[in-house]
Amino acid sequence: ATRDLTVHFSKLREQSSSSGGRSPSLDDANLLNNASGSSWSNPTSSLPPIWVDLLDTVDSDVRTIQTLMSRLETLHGERVNDVFGRDREGKDREIQGVTEDITKRFRNAERTLKKIGNVTEPGKSLTSAEMKVRAAVQSSNASKIQKISSQFRKLQQDYLADLSKQKSKNDSQFGVDLTSTVGGGGGVAGGGG
Repeated sequence: ATRDLTVHFSKLREQSSSSGGRSPSLDDANLLNNASGSSWSNPTSSLPPIWVDLLDTVDSDVRTIQTLMSRLETLHGERVNDVFGRDREGKDREIQGVTEDITKRFRNAERTLKKIGNVTEPGKSLTSAEMKVRAAVQSSNASKIQKISSQFRKLQQDYLADLSKQKSKNDSQFGVDLTSTVGGGGGVAGGGG
């Protein structure tokens, strides 16, 4: 039985930084008493750095992208396997919307990931160790995003290839070349004589 205290701690961190890093008052300590009656002496010292919040945002975007990609793959399958063409325009609009949402989230994750290297705590400078950790985290997450982006591009390419196959199959299904012109002269009814 745990509870998420992220919002509460974020507020405390903001209060601490806005007050010039003052020590928590007795009232602050009373707010942080746990069930056993003990309290934390300095709640802000146990808070993760601000850039960890940005990393959480990136992770959330990546999870959402993966969920949307699964949905998109399902939509692609439904669209390609729709033999009778029922509501193709509606499916196409839905596919376009999900595709745009995925693209928007990729951009947001990339922008947020870049911020991780630049954000600093008020009044603090980065140590070389922290810069190395941030660089490693950025590199790891950039690789993850790049891999998922490649999967997304492949998903889109496969879908477009399937649509192309479906179109060519439908065009030639009845032995009629729909691309030739009616009065083109090379047809069976063109005469010969």
